[in-house]
Amino acid sequence: MKKVGFLVVGSFLVGSSLVGRGELAVLQSAVLQSAVGRGESAVLQSAVLQLAVGSRESAVLQSAVLQSAVLQLAVGSRESGVLQLAVGRGESAVLQLAVGSREWAVLRSAVGSRELAVLQSAVLQSAVLQLAVGSREWGELDTGRVQKHLHTLPTFCRDFTTDKLQNVYVVDKNNRVHKYGPDGREQFHFNNNTRGALAYIDPTDPFNLLLFYPELQVVATLDRTMNETAVLELFTAGIFNATAIGLATDNNIWVYDQAAFRLKKVGQNGEVLVQSDNLSALLDAPPKAAQLLANNNIVYLNCPGQGIYVFDNFGQFHQLLPYPDVSSLQIQDGKLLLYSGHRVRAYNPETLQEQVLRGDIQADVQVRYQGNRVYEKGKEGLVRVFSRTP
Repeated sequence: MKKVGFLVVGSFLVGSSLVGRGELAVLQSAVLQSAVGRGESAVLQSAVLQLAVGSRESAVLQSAVLQSAVLQLAVGSRESGVLQLAVGRGESAVLQLAVGSREWAVLRSAVGSRELAVLQSAVLQSAVLQLAVGSREWGELDTGRVQKHLHTLPTFCRDFTTDKLQNVYVVDKNNRVHKYGPDGREQFHFNNNTRGALAYIDPTDPFNLLLFYPELQVVATLDRTMNETAVLELFTAGIFNATAIGLATDNNIWVYDQAAFRLKKVGQNGEVLVQSDNLSALLDAPPKAAQLLANNNIVYLNCPGQGIYVFDNFGQFHQLLPYPDVSSLQIQDGKLLLYSGHRVRAYNPETLQEQVLRGDIQADVQVRYQGNRVYEKGKEGLVRVFSRTP
């Protein structure tokens, strides 16, 4: 059984579950020094951490017990009730010792109210939950929410996406698309290896999926059972270098023609119904689009390195949203979910307000939000599905 270190700060339980001496040192020196000043960090280490870690009773703490206590505290449970349920006599003795000791009084007076508030928030979010969620049962921290693992999809994939019904579309290394239901069971699949690599799936309408094959400039549509219902060869519309496509609200297809620098709406028969002006003449730098999404009467053209270009339903350019770091875009409940590097943000086009949903995503992890669920593809290539607490 491994020793479990912990400290109590205000009304928060801070723990390091199943960590070694080196990792505990990081918790002491890096996390605590970033939350408070160096002097206060020294007080913490000597007054509380060393006291708790050095206690014999700490050895009896189980990792599951620690995770239960931490996570229940994090979502708003009262400390006294959680501790009575989660810990036994030995652990309770250690906690009472740490809370009631004179060192705690010294710590509280030395740190001050402002630094203590920062410490409670920063240490809890940055250290405790990230340690607790490192297990297979728990996900990442999401603005105070805790993600519980529901299931892992068995297909190794190179990409995936989700729709508003919480279906998951997994693209494997052989270009096959697997559709999984909300319960994690595979329902249908689709495969066509004659068109080159599948680059993009637009899941805006679960009953009318768009699949884009840029090598041959082909867009295929699928029904809910993953049967192909139509194929549009973009050259019939005079488009030879489309870089982004998306479903229009009238079930036609928006296409960004990189060669002509125009946004075009194309019908199922290849007729160009609407098109923008030549954007190379209109803008200082024409878009280099990687993704296109339409919502109501607005079209968003995501251009990494430039930003998000906004058009109306007639193809008229309106504005450039200053988000050059966004690698992928999603529309959910009228908000734009912006995925960029290690973080996810929600932007409200009506109120112009922005909220950070995640800021701790590792470089080799692909994340997607859908309703009360979060989907993560790790470096091993499997998609794990989590539920988020309300």
